[in-house]
Amino acid sequence: MITEPEPTLRELCRFVELPWTPAFERTVAETEFYDSTRTWQKHLTAAEGERVLEFISRTERATA
Repeated sequence: MITEPEPTLRELCRFVELPWTPAFERTVAETEFYDSTRTWQKHLTAAEGERVLEFISRTERATA
């Protein structure tokens, strides 16, 4: 959705049987989609990020 909004939304409209209208196409083209997937890198080093992932992994295994 974030990296390719138009094709994703076209497929979604097809799936839910809604028309792809010129007005909706303009709205999609004018909308800025924000990608926050790498925001953590502003606050953590790669090593710190790895520690967080290891913590989450261990927590998930412990609660499973």
